Amino acid sequence: MAEDAIVVGVQADQPEAVIQEALRFAVRFGGRLEFVQVDTGRYVIDGQFGEDPLVERSMPLDSDAADSSEDPFDPAILERLDRIIGDRVPWQTHQMAGDVAHALATLADRVDAVMIIVGTKEPSLRRTVQEVFSGAVGARLAHRQHRPVLMIPLSPVDDSEPLPWS
Repeated sequence: MAEDAIVVGVQADQPEAVIQEALRFAVRFGGRLEFVQVDTGRYVIDGQFGEDPLVERSMPLDSDAADSSEDPFDPAILERLDRIIGDRVPWQTHQMAGDVAHALATLADRVDAVMIIVGTKEPSLRRTVQEVFSGAVGARLAHRQHRPVLMIPLSPVDDSEPLPWS
């Protein structure tokens, strides 16, 4: 029996809780983890696939960029994944480009994922303003595709504290 795929969005400054919770779900449900790092400074070239048969090639948004080659998956994140997960469940990484929510949903479609896991953002005025204009990744995923979206709270506030957007 093939393991069910769980797509997980990761980024360099993200606390390990997202990876740890994704591992917990994969172990509990016998799933495999598909980790996605998205470069928002690049755009996707539709229909052209690179080394990863699930991920389309991309180009930098800045046409004057000296290097048009795609960046590899962040080695620091890779080391963290290997340290936390090791061989406890099957997992692989994917470097994608463009809009984060769209990239996660696209990979989820391609691997027929049973869910998508993302972390919430650390509260700050700048992040709140960004999310007002672009929408939170988790919220956009919940409204634009059919899979369950699990949001891992990274810095919950106490009931007595105001919410970041209040």
